[in-house]
Amino acid sequence: MARLIYGGSPADWTIGAATVTDTGAVNRSVATFVASVTLSVWDAASGGSAVTDLQDLSGASLAALISTSAGLIPAFQGPDSYTGDLWVSQGAGTRFRLAPSSSGVLSLANYGNIWTPNDHGFTAWTFDPGVSSSSGTTLSAGYIYMLGILLRQATTISKLNIYIGTAGATLTSGQCLAGLYNASGTRVGITADMSTTWNSTGHKAMNLTSSYAAAAGRFYVALLFNGTTSPTVACGSTQGATFTPGNSGLSAGSYRWCRSASGQTALPSSVTLSGYTADANNIWAAVS
Repeated sequence: MARLIYGGSPADWTIGAATVTDTGAVNRSVATFVASVTLSVWDAASGGSAVTDLQDLSGASLAALISTSAGLIPAFQGPDSYTGDLWVSQGAGTRFRLAPSSSGVLSLANYGNIWTPNDHGFTAWTFDPGVSSSSGTTLSAGYIYMLGILLRQATTISKLNIYIGTAGATLTSGQCLAGLYNASGTRVGITADMSTTWNSTGHKAMNLTSSYAAAAGRFYVALLFNGTTSPTVACGSTQGATFTPGNSGLSAGSYRWCRSASGQTALPSSVTLSGYTADANNIWAAVS
């Protein structure tokens, strides 16, 4: 079921009192943002029950809701299937209302005036395709490429999307595939054979053989090519095999972009992501 998003807006701050001395040497009480406040979350303005089933935007459980170093109440996901308001307080103090973002997605105030996957008709993507490189990249035959995507809320996925700039040629039937894997390496979706789809250019919206009801969290779009000439697909940076800035700060098993060993002819039902190699081809993909 879906989780709605709370917090993270310009109105959501932890505020306290402070004393400042003005230019006339008079002490005055003012409001100030307070950093790193641990907040209690409730389902009512008074009474009610404490709410503990909370997640961050990546789908990880929150042991506590804590304001940022600037005093902002960070955006977080409320309880599964809960659609009402939440209230937060510091300890037993006054409770303040947090309304869910409209439709469970972050509002314009959160995003600013930028294009989002939803504006393109997608649910999530590896990055904004408007910043793709000028040349794209080809795929090496027999490797499974994993392209990391974060779902900020639960959704149903029925299509995987890539963009081809130069068509592939003499593609091996049954060995050109796209799939969807979860963060544990389990395949949760797969397309039919793409050998007659990847031999032309343009946006490719590839149907999964069965739609998948995904929880919030990290997923991977998987691509496998075999044949004579790989299609050229949209990508970000391509800095060489040992230069992988797209994986900065990440470790094996949680890379954004990675690849398998060679010799693959199918997308297996499960993979060991920790054994995949960081990849420099920051390939663009989206789910919808």
